[in-house]
Amino acid sequence: PEWLDDPARFTCAVSAPSKRSKFGGIKSYLAYELTTSSAAAAAAADSPAPSPVWRRYKQFAWLRARLEEKFPAVVVPRLPGTLPAAARYAPECVRRRVGELSLWLEHVTGHPALAGCDVLRHFLTCGDNVEEWKGGKRRAERDRDVGHSFYLGVDVRCAADLQHAEELAKSMKVAHRKPRERFGELESIIDELSTRAIVSFKKNDFAGPCGKATTEGGREGGLHPTPLGTALVQAGNAIRAAGLAATAHARADTEPLNEAVTFYGGLTCGLPELLKLHNTGALSRAKDTQKRRAAGRATNGRANTVLCVCMAEELEVSRAGERIFKRALALFLEGQLAFHRHVVKELEECLQACAYE
Repeated sequence: PEWLDDPARFTCAVSAPSKRSKFGGIKSYLAYELTTSSAAAAAAADSPAPSPVWRRYKQFAWLRARLEEKFPAVVVPRLPGTLPAAARYAPECVRRRVGELSLWLEHVTGHPALAGCDVLRHFLTCGDNVEEWKGGKRRAERDRDVGHSFYLGVDVRCAADLQHAEELAKSMKVAHRKPRERFGELESIIDELSTRAIVSFKKNDFAGPCGKATTEGGREGGLHPTPLGTALVQAGNAIRAAGLAATAHARADTEPLNEAVTFYGGLTCGLPELLKLHNTGALSRAKDTQKRRAAGRATNGRANTVLCVCMAEELEVSRAGERIFKRALALFLEGQLAFHRHVVKELEECLQACAYE
C-alpha cells in the first residue's frame, strides 16, 4: 500500500528572511517569506495569484505541533534547531536555515496526506491580517478530528499482506537504526571536507604567491606589455582566481549535503514511534483479526487500515530520503563541475596567450 498522490498539493519556496522588531524595537526576530506556486493556494486565499506571506520560526513550530496532533501515523520531520543568540543574524547561519526550512516545507507540502490539510493551507495563505491569522489558529487548535479520528478518514482499497508487512518493518528497523549517530557522523565528515579545503588553502597557499610572483614578474621584469609579459600576468591571475574559487566552492557545494543530512536526521527521528505502532499495534492486531476471520467470527477493518497507513508512511519516508539525497548529491556535483569548468576555461585562455609558432 502507498499514499495516493494529491494533484492539488502546494509547492512553496522559502526566501531570504527579513529582520523585524516589535515592542518598539525591544525584541527583534526573523520573518521568512513563503511564496506558493499552486493555483489551489491562490483559490484558497481568494486572490488571482499566489501572494507571499511572512512566517516566524515559532509559527513553523506551531504548524508542526498541529500536524503531529492531527496525523498520528504520519512522520512530520523535526524542525532544525533554534539558532544561538550570537549567530542568529549571521549571514551563513541564516542562509543555511533558509535551506533547511525549504526542505522541511517541501516535504510537508509534497506529502499526499498532509498537503490537503486545512491548517497547512492557513499557514501558507493567510496574509498580514492579525485577526484572520488568530481565527484560523483557534480553529486549528479546537479541531476535534485529531489523533485516532485520522484513521476514520482514510480510504483503504486493499488488504495488507501480513508477511510483507513484517518484512518491511524489519528492513526499516535495520536501515534506520540509530539514525542520529549515523547522520551526525556524516555531517561531521562533510563539515571536515569543506573546512580542510579552506584551511589547507589558507595555510598552504601555493596559488596566491605563485600567481602574485608570476604577475609581478611579468610586470616588473620589463616584459609587460609584451606578449610574454601579458601571458605571465594572465597566468598569474588565473592561478590566483582558481585558488579563490576553490575556497568558495568548498563551502557552497557542501551546503546542500549538510542540509539534506539535517533534514533526514529530523525525519528519521519519528520512525521509532511509527515502527512501534506498526509492530506492537497494527501488525499484531491484524494477525489476530485474520485468526478471528478464519474462525468465522465477525471483525472490522480497523487493524488493516492502521497497518496500511503505517506501510504507506514507511514507503513515503524511504522515498523522501532517496529524493532529497539524490538532489543534494546532484547539486554538489554540479557545483564541482562548474568550478572545474571555470578553472579549465581560465587555463585555456592562458594557453592561448602562450601560443607559439
